Amino acid sequence: MAVRRRFTQEFKLAVVREYLAGGVSRAALARQYDVAPGQIQAWQKRYKQGRLSDQPADNGASHARIAELERIKEFIEDVYNRKRLHSALGYRSPEQFEQSITQTQHSLHHSYQICPT
Repeated sequence: MAVRRRFTQEFKLAVVREYLAGGVSRAALARQYDVAPGQIQAWQKRYKQGRLSDQPADNGASHARIAELERIKEFIEDVYNRKRLHSALGYRSPEQFEQSITQTQHSLHHSYQICPT
C-alpha cells in the first residue's frame, strides 16, 4: 500500500506562485517537484478561492455580506431607532418625544406672550 504524501502549506503556495508567475508549464513543475499536474491544478484552484493561504477569498461573498450589513444598518437607523421606545426619552419614540417638545414650546410661547396695556 502506497503512503500518502503530505505537503506543507508553504510548499503548495510556492509551487502555485511559481506556476502563476509564468515561464514554466504545469507539467514541468509537476516533474520538478514530483507531484501530479492535477494536484498543482487543484492547489491553484484553492489558491484562487483564498483557501490555500491566510488571505480571505475575494469571490464576491464578502461584497454581498457587506451590502447586507449596510442594508441592516440603514433599517436600524431609518426605521427601528425612530420607532423603538427609548428609556432616556421617557419610554417614548424619538418622534413622540419631538412632538411633545414642539407642543411644549408652542404652548410656552403662547402663554408668555406680552399683552399690550
